[in-house]
Amino acid sequence: MSEKGRAEAYSHEANGHAYVYIITNGDRKKAKHSSSMINNNPYLYNIINRSKNETIDNMEEEEDENAWFKIMRLYNQWRVLQK
Repeated sequence: MSEKGRAEAYSHEANGHAYVYIITNGDRKKAKHSSSMINNNPYLYNIINRSKNETIDNMEEEEDENAWFKIMRLYNQWRVLQK
């Protein structure tokens, strides 16, 4: 599984099911959905979707930052070579 896939799975399970289970004092009914993930539990569905979207946004921001730092590192190396 890709890094993005692992992050999405974690956000689904930990920030979705486990989170709802904890905040509802162990209410399994509120912390589960059908295997088809058809919107039979809108409360859980919304929490999972928000968490997965936030995870993806954070990963994209990190990729952008990494790209920026890579560009700056290459630019600085080029500057050194120009001297």
